[in-house]
Amino acid sequence: PLGELPFITVSRQAGARGRSLARAILAEFENRPVEPRLLGWHSFDVELCRRIASDPELNVSFGELITEDYRTRSEDFVSVLPGKSFQDDVQKKISVTLRQLALAGKAIRVGRGGVAITRDLAPGVHIRVVAARESRVRHMMESFDISEKEAARWTDEQDRARARMMKSRFKQDGDDPLLYDATWNTDHVPLEVIARCTVEMVLSR
Repeated sequence: PLGELPFITVSRQAGARGRSLARAILAEFENRPVEPRLLGWHSFDVELCRRIASDPELNVSFGELITEDYRTRSEDFVSVLPGKSFQDDVQKKISVTLRQLALAGKAIRVGRGGVAITRDLAPGVHIRVVAARESRVRHMMESFDISEKEAARWTDEQDRARARMMKSRFKQDGDDPLLYDATWNTDHVPLEVIARCTVEMVLSR
C-alpha cells in the first residue's frame, strides 16, 4: 500500500561518500536471505536528475542538477538567464518527485533535502554521513581526477550550497543530528558496516 513501504534518505557532507553508501546498501540487500521487504529496491540520484532534466516544462540541464548548485530566491531572480527556469520551480518538482518515490517505497534517495521532504513519513530511515574535510577533499580528487585546489573549492562550494538549500527552502539546519536516525563518520566506520546497520533499521520499521 502507498506510504507503508520503507525507504531511505542519505544526507551527506560533500565528499563523505553518500552515493557509495547507497551502492553498499543495495549490495547488502542482495546479500541477505530472501525477505520481501528487501527485494526490489532502487537508488535514485543520477536517475532523478535525468527525470527532472527531461521535463519539457523545466529548462534545466542535467549538469546543473547533478552538481546540486543552489541559489537563494533573490540570487535566482538576479542571475537567471532568459529561457531558464527559476530554481523554485525546479526545487518544487524535485520535492514532489522525491515524495512520490518515498510513498512508493523501497527507494534510496541521496541528498536533495530528502530528509526534510519526507521526515513525516513513518517508514523512512534517515541517515547522514560526515567526514573530516581533508579526507573529503581527497575523495573528490580521486573520484573526479582533479587537483587538490579544485577539489577543495568544489567541496566547500557544495557544502555551502546544501546548507543554503536546507535553510532557505526547508528552514532546517542540515547539521542538526536530530533530523536523522543515525549519523556516521565514514573516516572511522566502513561503508559495509553502515550499510548493515541501515538494513537492520529498515527491517525494524
